[in-house]
Amino acid sequence: MRLSMLSLFFFFFFLMIRRPPRSTLSSSSAASDVYKRQVMDILSKPVSNEEINIGCGYLLELVALLANLSKAHLTQNVVLIPAGSASIIELHPPVGKKGKKESFDLFINTKFFVWKTFGSAWVVLAACVQDIVNAYERKALKLKQRVLDLRQREETHGSNSSSASLASSPLLVVPTLPALPVQKDLVGGYSIKYNSTSDEDWTTAVRHLLTLLQWCIMIEDLSAETEIMAST
Repeated sequence: MRLSMLSLFFFFFFLMIRRPPRSTLSSSSAASDVYKRQVMDILSKPVSNEEINIGCGYLLELVALLANLSKAHLTQNVVLIPAGSASIIELHPPVGKKGKKESFDLFINTKFFVWKTFGSAWVVLAACVQDIVNAYERKALKLKQRVLDLRQREETHGSNSSSASLASSPLLVVPTLPALPVQKDLVGGYSIKYNSTSDEDWTTAVRHLLTLLQWCIMIEDLSAETEIMAST
């Protein structure tokens, strides 16, 4: 329940950041035109820094939760610190090695060079998401085998049980990982480093990142569902 609430809030928030091009709209009916005008009016309103900071806080909480559930190994010795509208990402030196801890604010404030810090936080976050995706790729392979096992059990023992009928459901399909690689500051070919690219490209990169997280959530939900089915 907690995972669903976090993901729904976050995906909705970032879909509201930018207004879609007017060319994508169609005029199928008067009622739909009224609805679209209402939606466009909402989307045209600027998003405050506080709203962005709250959204980033929910994002970091979601990423931290997925990292824990997937048991992902965060390769950069990252420590995620969700703290609402003042969330932070820390980079620690490798164990046994000397070095300074680096801290990145995943929120907008009035500090000098704030955009540089905020942009760097997104780059580190994208690397964390890639680590999580890697963990869920391994989980997806196991999930595919589990679904096959459930369907073979259904063929062997019949479809009298509810678990068997679920196993044969076309809805129980392991989704394919979106082709959106994370390479340094690029997510699906678009820079996620804020203030080093256009607003449109940054927004596209963020949406790509969300698509990857959405895939992870789908794998997590399906894994939980098949575990229940396998135990019945």
